[in-house]
Amino acid sequence: MKRTLRFSCAILLLFLTAFAVRMTLSHWFFFPDQNPYCGFPQDSECIARQADLFMKVDYPESKDLGKSFLTLLSAVLVASITFSEKIVDVHNASTLAVSTMMVCWLLLFVSIVTCGVGLAFVVTAQSICVYSPDLDYRSVEMRGAFMFLAAGVTFVFSLVSLIVAGIASLVERRRLAAIAATA
Repeated sequence: MKRTLRFSCAILLLFLTAFAVRMTLSHWFFFPDQNPYCGFPQDSECIARQADLFMKVDYPESKDLGKSFLTLLSAVLVASITFSEKIVDVHNASTLAVSTMMVCWLLLFVSIVTCGVGLAFVVTAQSICVYSPDLDYRSVEMRGAFMFLAAGVTFVFSLVSLIVAGIASLVERRRLAAIAATA
């Protein structure tokens, strides 16, 4: 049972790592097209207006969202590691409780990396907007938003894993207390 669970966790880690690397590399090394929001031929007034709007509204909001979410993810990871002995008694816990706690940490780590990549996309979009506003910087920003969404999904799964670990540990503690009371 333990070997199967470890193998499953290793396969999950490998899959998530391969997905993150593929998403990062496939979208990172590309050259954006012309700005599709201002029609063709490019209207310089429209491009300036769109770039100004992006710099005043979209970029600061996306950057602040990413930084706040990254801070939250890091805090949850540190807190779950710090209080892991309270959540899951590692020495007396079942394999399910310990494994789901490790899956929680793995998912939190993947979420932190994904959020960081999303921030990198947003900063790249800002650079394109500043230095080449005639290019499609919004598609790069949307890739960052997709990475933020992926980080949010993995964060939710990590919280579910943390709850499962806590419940499994609680059930195991009650079972051991009942055995000790009858003995």
